[in-house]
Amino acid sequence: MREMIMYNGIFAGTFSRDSEVTTDDGVKYWLVLNEDGDDYYEVRNKRQQKYVLLISTDSNVVSGISEDGGFSFPYPYKVYFLDDIPEDLKVGAFIYNGSEFKPFINVEVWKYNMNLQIKEAKLEALMNGEQRPDLDDKKKAVDAYVGDGYNPPLPF
Repeated sequence: MREMIMYNGIFAGTFSRDSEVTTDDGVKYWLVLNEDGDDYYEVRNKRQQKYVLLISTDSNVVSGISEDGGFSFPYPYKVYFLDDIPEDLKVGAFIYNGSEFKPFINVEVWKYNMNLQIKEAKLEALMNGEQRPDLDDKKKAVDAYVGDGYNPPLPF
């Protein structure tokens, strides 16, 4: 029975001087290694799984999806090999934590949109002669939010 998910570490190295190799014929290439010293292309070629996923190391955003795994690594990426992925999986639209996919929440866009809604609600209240101190509290909560949309959950 073959493994469904295989995590292979954080690979980096493309275009780094530390990982540049020159052959006797003068041909240059770059080693792409993980923290254990495994070469990405060797690991990729031995894999059993159908898909190769690159995941951002700082945000867990899906940064690459491929069946052949023909990636370069200008930045470090977590590399997963998987048999199954969601049908609607798109680069930049999902996060993956190693066990589940979730839609990516752009917190900056959420904050902008929430503040715009609060501003519009304040303007409407002002035009109707109403006082809405709850909107000031809501704005403070939106502006103070720090997280990825899941940890901690969005306040609204």
